[in-house]
Amino acid sequence: MTNAPSSQIKHLSFNSKNLNQFEALSYARELWPVVYLLSNNSNVKEAYVGETADLLARMEAHLKSDAKNKLTDAHLISSDQFNKSATLDIESNLIKYLSGDGQYQLLNGNIGLANHNYYQKQWYWELFKDVWNQLRKEGIARHSIEYIDNSDLLNTPL
Repeated sequence: MTNAPSSQIKHLSFNSKNLNQFEALSYARELWPVVYLLSNNSNVKEAYVGETADLLARMEAHLKSDAKNKLTDAHLISSDQFNKSATLDIESNLIKYLSGDGQYQLLNGNIGLANHNYYQKQWYWELFKDVWNQLRKEGIARHSIEYIDNSDLLNTPL
């Protein structure tokens, strides 16, 4: 891949009345892989990180979950350069670094699929760094990757 890594983060309200906005997204209609972060901004900030190629079905399932239907915001991370391996890796890194960042209590029951290898993994690490920097600009993440890596904030092994 020769292009610089790029991704987009779209913010939508997460509720059953808003499912038509999810349906309208091209990557949802075309079953394109996407990573998402569901969150709230209550006193105890909670979040859930996931990845899917069937966004609408996953959002419908999460809205039926007692643990997740109280979340209010969906941050949809997409790229025309995503593939399934990349989204699994980005999901895993988001779980790891959001946990280390400490701003949210994560509802994820696992730490994702860490440490798997695939074609052009280093290139996708650059894409993850782009995603992380966007999340920092939006106030979803506080600390830099380097700060988390060099601190005791990171609770999961590399």
